[in-house]
Amino acid sequence: MKSWKGVIVLGTLAGIAGTLVRFALGSIPEGGEITALNDDHEPKLVPVGEELTVLSWNIHYGGGSTLEVGRGQTRSEVVGHLDAIAAFIRSTNPDIVALQEVDRGALRSHDIDQVEWLQNATDLNYAAWTPTWDAGWVPHPGLNPTKHIGRVRSGQVILSRFPLSRDRHIRLPQPPQTMPLYNRFYLHRHLTDVQAQVNETTSIRIVNAHLEAFHAENRQRHAATAVDTIGGETAHTILLGDMNCVPPEARLRSAFPDEPDTDMSTDPTVEMLRDIDGMQEVVPTSVYAAAESDWFTFPASAPNRRLDYIFHGDRLLLLSAEVPALPNPPSDHLPVVARFSVR
Repeated sequence: MKSWKGVIVLGTLAGIAGTLVRFALGSIPEGGEITALNDDHEPKLVPVGEELTVLSWNIHYGGGSTLEVGRGQTRSEVVGHLDAIAAFIRSTNPDIVALQEVDRGALRSHDIDQVEWLQNATDLNYAAWTPTWDAGWVPHPGLNPTKHIGRVRSGQVILSRFPLSRDRHIRLPQPPQTMPLYNRFYLHRHLTDVQAQVNETTSIRIVNAHLEAFHAENRQRHAATAVDTIGGETAHTILLGDMNCVPPEARLRSAFPDEPDTDMSTDPTVEMLRDIDGMQEVVPTSVYAAAESDWFTFPASAPNRRLDYIFHGDRLLLLSAEVPALPNPPSDHLPVVARFSVR
């Protein structure tokens, strides 16, 4: 009888452990959605030849400029960062905003739906959301559960004044060097590919990217997927986001002050994206070389490298581009802003 009791106890414990593991693993994010705050919203149109403003920003889930991983910000601090992000977005009066690292239900950001928050705060009615991380509990960093990332639901979003359609949510491969269990807890990076109807005759294709940060070989696989995704449809296309790699002409490509072990000295990721036929960057190499620090986007509090980019097709005439200096950055990245004329 005692042996049977032992079997029952062990079986019960195994069942509980299995349930906890399934909860912690969460689900592999798939799909996405397009939403509108107000179905009766009258969309703004941009006549041919008039200005179109586009912004890309990794907002670091409202966590501010800290480079620490895990939880550490109070709710009021997260709200303050989101308010500052929304205020900057409003100040640039953009038509299309591509954001990365946006939480919709996470312990680290106090369960704030940041997509809805930013839509309301910026009056950008349309949103294309792609989930990239859905885990019941991420046991990192360290051994103290109160410091863990914990439960997280996060992703990337395109906010727009224009109606969005034809959304595709393209899952990028996980790092092959890491264990399958690690990859289940790790975020699942994506491309978000949508069409924005800017006037009666013209739609702009927007591809929002958040490429691999820690594994160079996998980052290049992500870049190759982006190249294949863009294909030959480039004339009215914008590819933008956090590419997590410096350009080849950067003077500093390794041993960064904040990441001394990171080496991008031979990484061709940006060159691969530059080779997309019919696309070009908003920052020509000669302009970048003349004033490199003007284009640094990371880390925001003391920028030393460029990780964030906007590429555009030849039917979008570049008028201006900038990386604004923010004295009290609400993210660990700085935004990139570009203005175009629609041909």
